[in-house]
Amino acid sequence: MCQHKVLSHNHNGYIIRCIECGHFQIGFGTTVISFTPDQFVRFKKCAELQYILLKKDKSIPLRKDIDLPTFSENVQLMLNYAELIKLWNLIEEASVILQLEKLLEPNEN
Repeated sequence: MCQHKVLSHNHNGYIIRCIECGHFQIGFGTTVISFTPDQFVRFKKCAELQYILLKKDKSIPLRKDIDLPTFSENVQLMLNYAELIKLWNLIEEASVILQLEKLLEPNEN
C-alpha cells in the first residue's frame, strides 16, 4: 500500500507522490490521474508549453479547447484557459517542493 506525500493542494485539486514507488497522482476537478515519474515530467512540460503559449494570447475564450495528454490511450484532459491556470499553479507548486527536496538530499560524496 502506498504512502503519499502531499506536494500541492488547494480547493482546485492536489498533487501527491508515493514515498515508496515515486508515482504521482493529480486530482483536479472531477478527475484523478496517476503518472510514473517520467510521465509526470512530460505532463508538466505539456502543461507548461500550453500555459506559456496561451498566456500571450489576450483573446482567449472560455471554451474547453486546451487538450492535455495523460499518457493513457483513452483519457485526455480538456480544459479552458482559466482551468489551465489553476492546474498549472498546482503543478508549479509541486515542482518547487520537488526541487527543494532534491537540494536537501544528503550528498553521496
